[in-house]
Amino acid sequence: MRLQELESKTEKVEDFLKKFVYEINSPLLRSACEHALFPAGKRIRAGITCLACEAVGGEIKEVIPSAAAIELLHNASLVYDDILSENNTRRNKPSVYALYGKNLGLIVGETLHSAAFKSVISTMDIKGMDYLRVHNVLKTITDYSLEVCTGVATQINRSFSIIKILKEFKTNNTRNIKQHFTEKEYLDIIMARTGVLVGTATKVGAILGRGTSSEIESLWKYGIFVGTGYQVIDDLLDIIATKDDFGKPIGRDIKAGDLNFIIAYALENTDTVALKQILNVWGNKQANDEDITNTIQILNNCRSIEYAKRKAEELIKQGISELDNIKDSEQKKIMQKFTLDMGLKFGGAL
Repeated sequence: MRLQELESKTEKVEDFLKKFVYEINSPLLRSACEHALFPAGKRIRAGITCLACEAVGGEIKEVIPSAAAIELLHNASLVYDDILSENNTRRNKPSVYALYGKNLGLIVGETLHSAAFKSVISTMDIKGMDYLRVHNVLKTITDYSLEVCTGVATQINRSFSIIKILKEFKTNNTRNIKQHFTEKEYLDIIMARTGVLVGTATKVGAILGRGTSSEIESLWKYGIFVGTGYQVIDDLLDIIATKDDFGKPIGRDIKAGDLNFIIAYALENTDTVALKQILNVWGNKQANDEDITNTIQILNNCRSIEYAKRKAEELIKQGISELDNIKDSEQKKIMQKFTLDMGLKFGGAL
């Protein structure tokens, strides 16, 4: 499925978001929120929210406000992530943090987050909508908001403890770092963040489309696996994509010392010499382009990049298999094809 085809599912979501921005009273806050939301990214999450609704027999008009809510939540998380990581670039343009600063950035994130819940509540204005479905959507989104905060807190906590272990390892190479940072732990963290967001998107769509309990569960699992697989791809693109393709500095996770699937695998599966070379650059904000290039080569040599590609493919195909429990429809076919096209071919990663 080409991105152009996805746009037909999200044009009304785009209009909804533009209306939200237009109604913000503060000119400065309006400008900052507009910068955060536009020009649009791929709106993948809004698109699959709409597709999930239609796949179980629902109508697009019933899901637009909640699809917009998913986009608002996603973009709020990006604003917060850029503040936490002090990231100056997002989608090939200055981040909200870079352009407006930390303080207003926090207000932007909170505005988008609050607007997401207001958007869901506005679903009650749709003719024929019942309270129970809106209640279930609000509960689903609230559960996501709490879980993603837990995931971020866990990641921050682990980053602090890992940095301490790394310092010990650099002075004492007998320290067994492989026991302290595992692939499973990292997958649990990104599942709680990215995976649950996509799962929330598909679950919300299925609820509003009047899906059965089994259909809602299958679409939830589809989103969880696909979202987690997409995050592994995002980690890959940080390593192997060009800056023009990715929209933020390549090797940023390495330089910032952020948790990354490729690094996680390398810490468990490389020898002491290569491990020390990686750790001399990982988290070193003074590292230059040559340092980053050499580190990427080491990661490639230990097959960390190759393994990440296989893991992303495995997760995405596992997600697609959940669609077997959904009745055949054009929307189901679109979801299957789109997921493969975006997941397994995006940016030439796989």
